[in-house]
Amino acid sequence: MADAKNGSPDAEASLDFHEFICPICGINEVSPMKLELHVNQVHFSEASDDPSIMCPLCPASFKSIQATEQHVNDVHSDTTEGERDLPKAVQVSQDLPGRISSKGATGSSFDSIEDTGVCPVCLRKNFTNSALLAEHLEEHFNSASHQQGNGSTSAISLTSKEKSLKQVLEEQEFAKLQAKYGMDDNMSHQQQSERAMERAAYRGQLNIADMYEQRIKQAQAHSTGLDDNSTRTKGIIEKLLPVSLQWRDVKSVHLCSAVDHFSSSYGDKGWGCGYRNAQMLLSSLQCEEKYRNCLGLPEGAVPCISALQRRIEAAWTEGFDLQGRDQLGGRLLNTRKWIGATELVSLLSSLRIRCKLLDFHQPSGPGSTHPALFQWCLEYFSATRDFTLPLYLQHQGHSRTVIGCEVLTDNVKGRDSVIRLLVLDPSFSPAQISPLSAHLEISKENDPTNSSARGNSSRVDYQTPTQSMVGYTLSGERVVDTECHEWLFQSRGRGRGRGRGRGRGFTANKNEYGGERTFTVASALRSLRKPLHSLCQDQYQIVAVTGVMENEDEFQRSKVLRSTRLPES
Repeated sequence: MADAKNGSPDAEASLDFHEFICPICGINEVSPMKLELHVNQVHFSEASDDPSIMCPLCPASFKSIQATEQHVNDVHSDTTEGERDLPKAVQVSQDLPGRISSKGATGSSFDSIEDTGVCPVCLRKNFTNSALLAEHLEEHFNSASHQQGNGSTSAISLTSKEKSLKQVLEEQEFAKLQAKYGMDDNMSHQQQSERAMERAAYRGQLNIADMYEQRIKQAQAHSTGLDDNSTRTKGIIEKLLPVSLQWRDVKSVHLCSAVDHFSSSYGDKGWGCGYRNAQMLLSSLQCEEKYRNCLGLPEGAVPCISALQRRIEAAWTEGFDLQGRDQLGGRLLNTRKWIGATELVSLLSSLRIRCKLLDFHQPSGPGSTHPALFQWCLEYFSATRDFTLPLYLQHQGHSRTVIGCEVLTDNVKGRDSVIRLLVLDPSFSPAQISPLSAHLEISKENDPTNSSARGNSSRVDYQTPTQSMVGYTLSGERVVDTECHEWLFQSRGRGRGRGRGRGRGFTANKNEYGGERTFTVASALRSLRKPLHSLCQDQYQIVAVTGVMENEDEFQRSKVLRSTRLPES
């Protein structure tokens, strides 16, 4: 084995043409297991991190990445994806240069200049820290103040320096904006994935065997154009209905017919939300024959991110959304550029799938809320149709997928609306969503129609047939008032399901973040629920699929994007 590590010819021949390279030191091993052992023994002590992990959006700190992620999802759920994933050093400053302080420096100059170590006045470089740069700038402006009375030459010189300062700051801000929206073209999806997995292996969050397995899956996905389903969670809608009905404040539930959740992965964290939400919508389209015929994909399959990028570029080539093409430079493949609602409409329209783009251009309620958007979603999901698709929801910097809504009882004090949206977010990990799938077995235990479960009356409550209830169809066809002829189970009393739907815990195995965390059905459903006050961006866009294009004229007209502004006034 020592000869194999030293790279002798005999040892190389014994590798049978397979090389397993350590991502840290570059040494070759003969198998993934031995490579993992090498990393753990040689580099494990070097991979220890500070146990205190700071939230990127507030001063809170946590002992694990999982706790930090859950905190961000719960507390900062409406923060834009770009602001959430960028470090402070590359976030765009909101204090634009233009106001000169008492010392002559702009209010945001130090925050912007610290990243580069360049003097904005004389362009001198190589300042090792901000203190030296500040001292150097102080000399410039003190010198300028002594020369204010020396005539027009000094004034012209100072004006020139101010212009130079403004130009440097503008270039820095522009570079940050490019990086924030993936326009710098510095890295592709595959490159980011490889680097992120190598860092995870270095930190002990990912073992070497899993890293190589994921690389193989990514190569296959890139070759076939189909997603490897490594972040896909199926069967959510069937499980979500009984879970939602266990809450006492839920009067009725309106859901789409089918959808699978797709989570962000190593390669698209920070910029891939648009692609992941497109995959969620495509997974639903695959369940209806008329849409499946338009997609031309194998049954149940969805395109990978690179395939979606190629398809959008092809739509641009066919003449769809030429303005959007110009804004993104006509290129998406092998970049980390963000896509939004207009790119999704171009993609679907090029496949002859009819879409409606709704622009909720301003808040329609107090506190920058959008009750008109909530009401529109309720009317959409409660309408009678053969198949109901989810909605693509876009706002500044992030997108999500609306899969339904709950109508609540109106007797709870302090409630700002009786409508609550159910939203899937690509930032949710598979472990966060999985309890909704696991809950099917729990529901069967609690179902009073199961004779083995009726004996424990303290854990199960039901409504009698004389009480007025609401009937539901999982197909999404309709929701109608009816007389209840079936048992409706709700967790009450002192059993393990007491309270507001708290069921058994679900322990997530190690994922790409490492470690273990216990998620419950209640926490999973809370992540999906969005009340009125949680959506308070200035503007939202919704993409709704309304059918299949019937003729060539409709197909040609769809190349020019049109939106409906709501509210109309």
